[in-house]
Amino acid sequence: MPVTAPTAWLEDGRIPDPYVGMNSRDILWMEQKEWWYLKDFDLERLDGNYRLTFEGVNYRAEAWLNDVQIGVWEGSFLKRTIDLDPAQLCSKGNRLAVRVRTQERAWEDGTQPDPRGFQNSSAHIRTQGPTPQYAYGWNWSPHLIAVGIWRPVVLEWMDTARFGETRIHSDLSEDLGTGSVRFTGVLEGLGGPVRELAVEITAHHPDGSTTEARQAIETIGPGDSAALDLSLTITSPELWFPNGVGAQPLYRIEARLVSADGEVCDERMRRVGFRRVEFIPNTNDLEVQATSGQTNRLWSIVGKPYPWTMVVNGLRIFSKGTNWCPVDNLYRDRDAHVRRLLELARDAHYVFIRIWGGGLTESDFFFDCCDELGLL
Repeated sequence: MPVTAPTAWLEDGRIPDPYVGMNSRDILWMEQKEWWYLKDFDLERLDGNYRLTFEGVNYRAEAWLNDVQIGVWEGSFLKRTIDLDPAQLCSKGNRLAVRVRTQERAWEDGTQPDPRGFQNSSAHIRTQGPTPQYAYGWNWSPHLIAVGIWRPVVLEWMDTARFGETRIHSDLSEDLGTGSVRFTGVLEGLGGPVRELAVEITAHHPDGSTTEARQAIETIGPGDSAALDLSLTITSPELWFPNGVGAQPLYRIEARLVSADGEVCDERMRRVGFRRVEFIPNTNDLEVQATSGQTNRLWSIVGKPYPWTMVVNGLRIFSKGTNWCPVDNLYRDRDAHVRRLLELARDAHYVFIRIWGGGLTESDFFFDCCDELGLL
């Protein structure tokens, strides 16, 4: 896991490679079926609280735990989080069952003849919900919908409280001399005893030093919530520059929810690079507009010079880049494929990646790789 139905059948030798010839047309029947995923598991403890998270299912899903339905949802990009009822759980012999289906009549979309020579004109299904448009057929992609669970499924145990929606945001002052990190979000009380808690945020610098901040939460009980807003300041941060212009130092930011006795109840982590990105008008902006007829857009409509230039940390940058499309319709070994292609982009001296709108909502791993490789 995660694995989609076509990938599982391909790896088991039950279907031909859909990328060869017109084989993708021969497996349209897979989109007309429902696919069941079963997982049997035991639990070491039944106290506390369990949360089940589906990070990505394509497209419709229904889930049962020990023969009791716990969720129904749809949307390829939507994360579904389910708080489990302790009364439904057993120490031994739990079974999670998930039924997955595509959108109704998905197999008809993009498979009809098209006078332009490719099959993406009959887009009456793909546009009805959050789903990758390209998988229904595009001029560079066959109609190949990977029905199934395509992102991880995670079961978490928690005691007293947890983080709800949170955000770690970094910023850099105009003079490039001061970096700031802000952690915002919501703290949620669970079914455990009322306890004193604190939120700690730590920035681990590239040189090994740290900067810390702390917010005390007096008490929080079951069903209660509290707003979080912590900030810390980093003086003279090491600056992140695009590929080929400078280094890419990254700061590891950790946010922890801790109890009075030091137990870590929940945590978040991400890496950030301090940079200031701006778009400034070119010095010949008016001349460009007069000769090309375009206004101050961020793109050129006639293939002539752009009226804007990217500036990173005060340096004018030629934003050489590429359009990013999904690396595999079947989502096989996504992290390995993503890393390899982004390394090729770095080696080609790119500094900018545009994520194409008809593809996927990319993962944290994708953005982490871009930060490492100097790609905006």
